[in-house]
Amino acid sequence: RNVSNAPAPLERALSMKEFKEHRRMVSIEPKMACDPQEFTQLITLAMPDFVSIGADSKGHDLTEPTEKEVRELIENLKRITRIRKKGNLDRLLS
Repeated sequence: RNVSNAPAPLERALSMKEFKEHRRMVSIEPKMACDPQEFTQLITLAMPDFVSIGADSKGHDLTEPTEKEVRELIENLKRITRIRKKGNLDRLLS
């Protein structure tokens, strides 16, 4: 579902590749439910130096992923970049 006026995720990921001489990071907050494999492929396109992941801390009533999906995404992303877990992610991992 479209929850913002930002460009589509694929467009944003591909655009990030153009900033080769700059450090790149991807912030995933709030983490919404999605297919971990597909999301990993999208993040891989952006070639980030690190990914920051957090849960919905503002109570936006978004569909959140299962613990299994979050753990799978983290493991997938660890293969391609560094991960920074925000403290509020613990709520989804317990």
